[in-house]
Amino acid sequence: MSFLRGKAIPASAVSVDYEVVPINSIKVIQPPREENEDPALTGPTGLSFRADLSKQLKNVRVLIKDEPIAPTERWWQSFAANFGLGTTVFAYFDYAEVFSRIAQRGTENIRVAIERSPGDKPRLLSLTQPHKSFLRYDHALELVNRFRPEDSDLPALGYQNGILTSTHLPRSGDRSYQIGPDDFMNRFVLSVPIDGYGLPEVYLQLLRLVCSNGATGYAPAFRTPIQHGNNIALQLTRVLDGFDHADGFSAFRSRLEASQRTQASVREAVSLFRTLEKCQFDLPVFEKFDRVSGDIATTYGINPSAMAERKARVLPCKSTVYDLINFATELGSHHSTPHVSRVLGAWVGELVSGSVGKDNRPKEYDLEEVESIFEGEFAARFFADDNSAEAAFPAN
Repeated sequence: MSFLRGKAIPASAVSVDYEVVPINSIKVIQPPREENEDPALTGPTGLSFRADLSKQLKNVRVLIKDEPIAPTERWWQSFAANFGLGTTVFAYFDYAEVFSRIAQRGTENIRVAIERSPGDKPRLLSLTQPHKSFLRYDHALELVNRFRPEDSDLPALGYQNGILTSTHLPRSGDRSYQIGPDDFMNRFVLSVPIDGYGLPEVYLQLLRLVCSNGATGYAPAFRTPIQHGNNIALQLTRVLDGFDHADGFSAFRSRLEASQRTQASVREAVSLFRTLEKCQFDLPVFEKFDRVSGDIATTYGINPSAMAERKARVLPCKSTVYDLINFATELGSHHSTPHVSRVLGAWVGELVSGSVGKDNRPKEYDLEEVESIFEGEFAARFFADDNSAEAAFPAN
């Protein structure tokens, strides 16, 4: 499979250097654009904007103490945030031009984080103020490992693009419980930026025991940011030693239980399909997705991506919301890099915290309403089949 942001790197294989340098000592090297690559022609809209920035970034190098280093998107995001800019400025002006104009006026020191790993070229992770507190990478590794039992079956530490992620047991312990036909355990995921850009965050996770799929709530409803002040290690120690969230886990469980009883809409299936496209999975994943969702295009005789919002909301798929969640978490837990896993987890978190269990979309689909959209032909074909998820999508 191919993924959105490169390969995963074992956390133990990475080292991060931190340098404090005057901003006017840094130089950005960028080849000139070709004549047909005028940024004003592409503009900050849609795919043209993203494709243009990605193409620019591949050829940019930043000189730090005369060492050419490839900057990441995260580095430019932190640069823009530090100086009060929006990232759309890079659609109209080259990276080198924007940086040089600010560096010419600035004399202050800034801190840069440089990622180094065996076999790969160094990468710039972030640009931050030297006085801002943060946790160095080696210290972060030592801290999270201290609260991970050696004989546990917790997933390995994950690292990508300046973020260290680790899975831990809550204070309430390692107890299992049942949601519908499946057994689950509570977990939480700690996300620690090791380059000084952003806050550490805790996300609730429900681990499905039958295949060790972790449904992580990467959504505001299941997230706890950690305001750490000047002593980040102390705050993280307190979190790792005693974190629990009974109300949050209870809400998460009730939403998953509701998803088992709720048939997925075409809109929800299409949103997962687009997320898979964003993650650049290979064809076999999309073939499996069609089997899970019931091949929407064939069922209704229309391209689901071109379907009107009203139709997509009221038309059902041949799967439950829970089936879609399990499909996403299976990919995220066992077949993805940390970054792609987070993208899929964000989709799950937004779905679970959004429509599932609320009254803003139908729990049951009205055949008459579906027939009014498609004059009955495709709706009758759909409802004539066995519509149970178990019958339509047997395991493996």
